[in-house]
Amino acid sequence: MPARLLKSLRTAAYSLLFLAGLLLFAALVLTGTEGGTAFLVRTALDKVEDVTSMQFTVGDIEGTLISDLALRQLNVRDTQTGLRINAEFLGTTLD
Repeated sequence: MPARLLKSLRTAAYSLLFLAGLLLFAALVLTGTEGGTAFLVRTALDKVEDVTSMQFTVGDIEGTLISDLALRQLNVRDTQTGLRINAEFLGTTLD
């Protein structure tokens, strides 16, 4: 019986390590590629729209979250107050 338990624990440990590695890989792909970064930014903006009265549109998303990131043609509108913010370019530079 103890041998069976040890084998089950070892299998569970290997499965957890594999899952952790897979999650790390997915995080690197999402933050380290332009496509992954664009997906994350657009998803985050959609989630903010779901819980606030803000609406966002972004023309282009260039760069990655782990290097330089640029949002072009960013428009923000608050549907309750009518506040509008339009930015041709909003960028970050990580040195």
